[in-house]
Amino acid sequence: MGIYRLYVTQRYATTSQQLRQQLADDLHIPVTHLTVYDRYDVTGVSKEEFLQATTTIFSEPPMETVTFTLPLHATDTVIAVNLCAD
Repeated sequence: MGIYRLYVTQRYATTSQQLRQQLADDLHIPVTHLTVYDRYDVTGVSKEEFLQATTTIFSEPPMETVTFTLPLHATDTVIAVNLCAD
């Protein structure tokens, strides 16, 4: 067993669009494209359990897309926020 990581994003990007608009309106930061990903690090499960959980626990397949690596380009800037549950 190891540490497994996945990223989940909304298919219709409503959260991303709202955040992009808020950055433009409130902070006057011109952002041309923005994608919000939820990152999950999972431990204590087998690879099979992890793969099953990607579409049953960590995402809603009709509404969200799961990836195991971020699709980054050379011109992309990554901003991360870490939220930990107590």
